[in-house]
Amino acid sequence: MKVLLSILFILTGIYSCFFIEAEQIPFYKNYFQSWVLTLLISHLIPSFYLIIGCLLFFTRLNKILLYISSLSIFFFLIEIFLHNFFGYDINIICLLVTLLFVIIFTFLNFKKINTELFLIKNVFLKKSVTLIFILLSLLASYIVSPIAQYSLVDNPVKNVVERDLALLRKYIDFNTLDEESVFIALFSTKCNYCFESAEKIGITQKLKSFKKIISVFNSDIEDAKLFIENANYSTSNNFIL
Repeated sequence: MKVLLSILFILTGIYSCFFIEAEQIPFYKNYFQSWVLTLLISHLIPSFYLIIGCLLFFTRLNKILLYISSLSIFFFLIEIFLHNFFGYDINIICLLVTLLFVIIFTFLNFKKINTELFLIKNVFLKKSVTLIFILLSLLASYIVSPIAQYSLVDNPVKNVVERDLALLRKYIDFNTLDEESVFIALFSTKCNYCFESAEKIGITQKLKSFKKIISVFNSDIEDAKLFIENANYSTSNNFIL
């Protein structure tokens, strides 16, 4: 039973890694209006399941760990059945329901189940292996879905190289712009990451004040207009390179 519980947690963690990007916009719209916090929490959820799975695999059962995990799964299931903001599919719902039932069964048979099934005799080695797997669990979600600079919409960084600035100056008079109130976005209509950033800008504009947007595209005007319409964000000026 302990092995089953551990495997179920690890499978849930691995599977939920692939929902990280899909979770971010619902998280921002319904819970935390900060892209930085949203990105961190959406990456920590899979790590949480993976860490618990690893701890159950390498250590003795801990009632506090089971309480925390069962409560978190219970609240996730309530959210899914009431709203399902995160768009979880039937596979992860089945995993979570199965996990909850297995945890309840484990509580009822705690004394019988709480045995060391995977003994590492050396205490130092056991702690070292556990620590390594915990670190890997924390990194797993960032490996599957890295946090790129384009994701930090509300904390943009000025990272345009001089060559690009020279090109932009042909279209934009930088002397008339206030850096604190203007955001220049360089988009490609064929780039999924660009579209995701534009979509996040649109959501941010609707929920709180945001900088004036100047959009620069390396495509034709019709594609640029369709991009803006589908991303549903407001831009004051558009330039086609």
